[in-house]
Amino acid sequence: ASKCDIKCPFEVPDEVFMAIELTEKAFEGKAGTVKYPDEFNEIE
Repeated sequence: ASKCDIKCPFEVPDEVFMAIELTEKAFEGKAGTVKYPDEFNEIE
């Protein structure tokens, strides 16, 4: 994901946070941090 400038909101190694384009150029012009539902913030 980091190669596509897509970031995880949690501290995780690059090798465990991945993204794949399902259609060609789907990530073109897109970048930022993934937003998960609030329930993910409750996980310990």
